Amino acid sequence: MKFSSAILVCLAALNGTAALAADPEGVATRDDITALKAQIEELRALVPSQSHAMTDVDFQFTNLWFAGRAKNWPLAGFYLNETRSHLAWTVRLRPVRKLSGGQDLPLAPFVQAIETSGFTPLRSAIDAHDMKNFEAGYRATLNACHACHVAAEKPFLKPEVPTAPATHLIRMPPG
Repeated sequence: MKFSSAILVCLAALNGTAALAADPEGVATRDDITALKAQIEELRALVPSQSHAMTDVDFQFTNLWFAGRAKNWPLAGFYLNETRSHLAWTVRLRPVRKLSGGQDLPLAPFVQAIETSGFTPLRSAIDAHDMKNFEAGYRATLNACHACHVAAEKPFLKPEVPTAPATHLIRMPPG
């Protein structure tokens, strides 16, 4: 559902661009343009919110912790990849947050900081099967996430090391 909504928005935008490109003489009517704008707005309403996408990040990152703690390194690598993918999707949904003072807060620099200070050390720890550095990288990622929340005026969103896996369906221990 979530990816199909984004695809619909892209298709509408492409459809609108193609319609205007096919109109080199500029004879598209005001009604045509108004209809395209309305269609794009209608499709945008179908795209999930950033908070919805962040629940996916939460799910993946929580399971990463338990896969790593169980020393199931292939599964930990999977959940790290999923976390990165879902975080990127979250920022694509809303690349800039509007702050209470009206300023724009671009989110890409925060994702880059999370990548550098958290995900890269986590990947190294997973590849090396290094529990000590895995835990340190996980905690560093949590801190980087919270820094983004603080900057976005949401300091009350303070992530912590999870106490239970997000799923009980996937077996965390290897084998």
